[in-house]
Amino acid sequence: MHPRPRDDSDSANRETYVTPGVSIQSVPSRVPPADPVNGTVTVRARGLTWSLRPEWVSVITGDGAPNWTDLNNHPSAELIKCNPQRDVYRVRLGERAIYAKIYHPARWLDRVKNRRYGPKSRTEWRAGLFAIGCKLHTVLPVGCAVDAHDPAGAPSVLLTEELTGAVPLDEAWLGLVATDAKTRYRGTAALIAAAADLIASAHRVGFWHHDLHAANLLVQSPTDAEPRVAFVDLHSAQAGTPITEPRARRNLVQLNQWFARHATRTERLRFLKAYLARRQSPASTAPVPRDALDRWVGAIAVDAHRHANLLWAKRDRRSTRTGTYFTRLRLPGGWSGHAYVRCKRPVDGSRASRLVFSRSQWQSWLADPTRFFSPDRPEDVLKDSHSGTVVRAELPVDDGPPLPVICKRSRPRTWAKRLWYLFRPARPIQTFRRGHALLNRDLPTARPLVALQRRIAGLIVDGLVITEAIPDTEDLDALLRMRLLDQPPARQRRVKRQLIDELVRLYTRLHDRGCLHRDMKAPNLLVQWSADRDELPRITLVDLDGLHMRRRMTWPQRLRTIMRLNVSLDPCRIVTRTDRLRFLKAYLARSPHPSRQWKSVWKALTAASAEKRTQKAKRHAWKLDRYGRG
Repeated sequence: MHPRPRDDSDSANRETYVTPGVSIQSVPSRVPPADPVNGTVTVRARGLTWSLRPEWVSVITGDGAPNWTDLNNHPSAELIKCNPQRDVYRVRLGERAIYAKIYHPARWLDRVKNRRYGPKSRTEWRAGLFAIGCKLHTVLPVGCAVDAHDPAGAPSVLLTEELTGAVPLDEAWLGLVATDAKTRYRGTAALIAAAADLIASAHRVGFWHHDLHAANLLVQSPTDAEPRVAFVDLHSAQAGTPITEPRARRNLVQLNQWFARHATRTERLRFLKAYLARRQSPASTAPVPRDALDRWVGAIAVDAHRHANLLWAKRDRRSTRTGTYFTRLRLPGGWSGHAYVRCKRPVDGSRASRLVFSRSQWQSWLADPTRFFSPDRPEDVLKDSHSGTVVRAELPVDDGPPLPVICKRSRPRTWAKRLWYLFRPARPIQTFRRGHALLNRDLPTARPLVALQRRIAGLIVDGLVITEAIPDTEDLDALLRMRLLDQPPARQRRVKRQLIDELVRLYTRLHDRGCLHRDMKAPNLLVQWSADRDELPRITLVDLDGLHMRRRMTWPQRLRTIMRLNVSLDPCRIVTRTDRLRFLKAYLARSPHPSRQWKSVWKALTAASAEKRTQKAKRHAWKLDRYGRG
């Protein structure tokens, strides 16, 4: 429960006094801004000290003014965003609307920062006034309030005007991407020019947005003018200090993180050229020198890789903590683990990413985790080996039909493995982490929903992982060995080339993002493809026991993953040497290895594949001798 300030709602206890024009002049600035609001006033009401624009004083002191620190029951307030740090409401006031952002310093670190730097509402208020004084487009601040008795520990409030018809930049961009080529080119070119002009102007006057991503830029598209891009969410902005080139690149890298997935290289390069042209002079039309452009492109590529790795690592750590998106579980019988709760951004083709689960639901479903592996339903068993069992099951979700899932149970069979798991998480927990690590990197895999391990006297004796079932799929091995054989030769060649292109994209993204899979074989690649519809196949990676995260991928490591797939395709008669060579050349064209040296790589791949076939035969014979099956 958030602490609330003392309620002095009686109008007789309200105290109002005016201090004209103090806020803007108190902001330290390298470029003195103009006064955009003709002074501010200071108002005290309900235990809060307000800094306001004069025309909005009645919103605080007038009859029927809401309690701005408690808008849950206000009839004209709509909750837009809620998290432990802040709540955002849209409040309708007659014909106008304002946004109320309520900051909650719930953590001790937040209170320390508030005592050192001041409440975030005041920081954002001053940053907004500075931006407007420097003629930067941003949401227009209405006022800010802090508790008169406890400014560091009590909630603080920021009010801003609504930008009519504004949408986040990411939504505007995705809307243009879905249009025809001509409309997309014109629309994205206008957005690129507006965003580049805003960010370059901000850097030129010493304004630096600490969290510059696509959702923190709003786009207004007047019918008779070019689109206008404005800053929003300025609680971490810094104003009045020179923006050096490394700091400017950090802003561009933050923005690039989203656009790297949703914009082409040409569009991102066009933005960089426009930014560099306007960085020195707002009216500059001269082209950017080639050496300067190359230097910025190289530096941004390095910074973007480092920024992405740090961001992915931060998101990876969330999967094993209790929070908004995941929760920890402790169940009877020595079971414990982690469960998925919700997804921040739903993914196409994943129904689970649009559902919201709760800890109580998981505790109810997993009261007896072994019930999914009951021998009463042999038709649901997909795999039953000495190391584990894989079955189909369903979860009875509240909204809609049951959710199909895949349950995998793994049991360490030897004492050596049980002792080994004393020093590391069980295989299901590792699979849960690795699966969400792939999803964080926008790599296709079945979404892990829950992972459990059972300990007795400290030793892991059982474990299971439940993942979302991907509909209408079959593994690559079955597709090549059976379904494609029934197709005409021309279609076989076309589908094989489509599969090669998809595999090359998957391998390149895996390796570029530091994902090393030591068991990258055809049965571990699920393909969504229909013979009745002429659509491109989609490949999804499953069975992540052999996945490891690496900061750098060496060339021998890359080659071994290709070799593993090459050997696993031996039983597929439809795969020819030409297909294998076509895949290798296409991969080399996207890899750091010189593509002209494909002959030496082909020879190394052939030798490694021969050695792997020998090891595979020995392993098969050992399994037959030990377990009676391979």
